[in-house]
Amino acid sequence: MILDFVMLRLIQLIVCEKIIIDAEGGSVSAIGMFETLTATLSKDAPEKILFPMRWSVVGLWRRDSNFEKPAHFTQKIIVKSPENEEAFIVESDFEAKNENYNFRNVVNFVGFPVSTTGVVNIEIYLKQQDQDEWIKHFSYPVNIIRTVEDKPNASETNAENTGVVKNPNNSNQSV
Repeated sequence: MILDFVMLRLIQLIVCEKIIIDAEGGSVSAIGMFETLTATLSKDAPEKILFPMRWSVVGLWRRDSNFEKPAHFTQKIIVKSPENEEAFIVESDFEAKNENYNFRNVVNFVGFPVSTTGVVNIEIYLKQQDQDEWIKHFSYPVNIIRTVEDKPNASETNAENTGVVKNPNNSNQSV
C-alpha cells in the first residue's frame, strides 16, 4: 500500500538513564545506555512491578526532501514488558519544517517494568497527524534480569543498568 504523505526517517533511537541537552547548541548527551537491567527485589515484592527509576528515550527523525508546507507528526513510544504487555504508551506531537533536517523527541519515564526475567521492548512508531496508519520504525530490546533477595521489606530494592498518553512535559526540538 502506497501512502500519500511525507515521511521522516528514524536515524537514532536512544534508551538510557539520563539525557542532557546543551542549552546553547542543543547537542544531546546520553548517560547510561540500556542493554541489560538487573533488578534485585525483596522476596515479597509484587510480581508485576515497575522498578522505581528515571529513564529516557530519544527519537531522532530526519527529512530527506523538502515539504510543500509544514507537516505535523505524532511519535508513539510503546514499552512492552517481558510478557509482551503494554507498560507505557506515550504519544508526542511535533511539526516538521524545511528550516530543519532533524527533529528530536525526548520522552522521560519513571518506572521500568521488571515483572520477570526476559526482554522489555521499546517500540517507536510514527504517523502524519492527518493519517490513521501508524508505522513501526524500530524495536529496542532491553534484557531484564530479575533476582530475589531474602529481605522481608519490598522497599529495599536495587537496580543496576549494565549495559495512550499525550505528554506535554516531554521535549520536542528541531535541529
